Amino acid sequence: AIESRLKQLLLRKLAYQRQLLNGLVKHLQSQHPRQKLLTNTQRVDDLEGRLYRVLQTKLRACGSILDMKTAKLWQYAPTALINSHKQRQVYLENRLIQAIQYTLEQREQQLLNASQTLNTLSPLATLNRGYAIASHHLSGGLIRSTEQVKIGDMIQIRLAQGHFTSQIKDISHD
Repeated sequence: AIESRLKQLLLRKLAYQRQLLNGLVKHLQSQHPRQKLLTNTQRVDDLEGRLYRVLQTKLRACGSILDMKTAKLWQYAPTALINSHKQRQVYLENRLIQAIQYTLEQREQQLLNASQTLNTLSPLATLNRGYAIASHHLSGGLIRSTEQVKIGDMIQIRLAQGHFTSQIKDISHD
């Protein structure tokens, strides 16, 4: 019985020592430089992944802000404003040309009408219809009545084509 007790005691002590040895081996393995390197490498990989995700999120946010600012900048871009003003200028130039052409046509028509009226009222037109213009030979004053002349006066007669001088021989006051 002592032998058996001693054997059990030794077995328990051996199990305890084995357990203690296993704990020390595990502790030693966790403290081993290779294990620390693997742990730190894993930690660096995890941190690198987190950093990459944070940077991607930040880049997307900055890209959105850049897009908004670019769009806003293009609203006030001088080239767009200049192009808009150029188009307006071309439009106004065309309108001005049309207005000038219309005004010229109106003025040409007015000039033509005035010319026709002037032609109709012109003394030359009257002469072309067979009338004559009589004037005093020396003074050139127009003769409108027989009371402005006397027998023997020299008068100038203008016709549609040419003129001649004549002397008054007879006067009739009709």
